[in-house]
Amino acid sequence: MRRERVTEDVYVFISGLYAEVAATVIITPDGAVVIDTLPFPQETQQVRDFALRRCQRGIRYVINTHHHADHIYGSHLFPEAELIAHRRCRQILLKVGEESLNQAKAQTPALASVELRIPQLVFETDLLLRIGDKTLHLMH
Repeated sequence: MRRERVTEDVYVFISGLYAEVAATVIITPDGAVVIDTLPFPQETQQVRDFALRRCQRGIRYVINTHHHADHIYGSHLFPEAELIAHRRCRQILLKVGEESLNQAKAQTPALASVELRIPQLVFETDLLLRIGDKTLHLMH
């Protein structure tokens, strides 16, 4: 896995195990924000460990940009964080998420520990998220 520093407090993690998908960590004085996760637990755990080392206040939010497995399968590794997504992402996960995960587990043993996590905070058009000295504008 590669880690790239984008700015002083924004880091991108690029999977070495699957299609170079990316997760992002934003560090703020009031907690970290993780945008998407990586598909395999061992890589997402590295993202989590990094964020916790850099941010004394812990991980406050995980944002799923969409419902694809390579962006959501690591969400369960952040149980303390509020999970945010668009309303449609939540609907799709409720409808086919568990079945899709079970199929993926049958084909890929490395996913055995993955649990489906459904977003609690959803938005329709946009959402302003203020944390620490940052304002994130989530838009559909």
